[in-house]
Amino acid sequence: MGELITLEDAKSYLRDTPPEDDKFIKDLLIKAARSFCETKLKRPLLAEKMTDETRWDIPEEVIVAMYMLIAHWYENRGVLGRVEGEIAFSVNALIGPYKFHSFGGS
Repeated sequence: MGELITLEDAKSYLRDTPPEDDKFIKDLLIKAARSFCETKLKRPLLAEKMTDETRWDIPEEVIVAMYMLIAHWYENRGVLGRVEGEIAFSVNALIGPYKFHSFGGS
């Protein structure tokens, strides 16, 4: 089992990416988007990281949020500002309802 988003799917979403960007997209952006969502959600997204207690069906909204992050980071390398706030709001709006909340602990 691999990442939730394949290199081919990410490239299709990004449109017109040169082959020399494949490693950057696959090894950094796809993994970073998954890791970001896992951290925000406080739950694993890869089946091999799930246990019986943490297993869940990943909603399409989480995948959409990952695509948005990948595209944002690809198109705005090193750029910060207003766009950061807009993408953060959009991603949080998509994944917020699926965040795991624990009670009585951290």
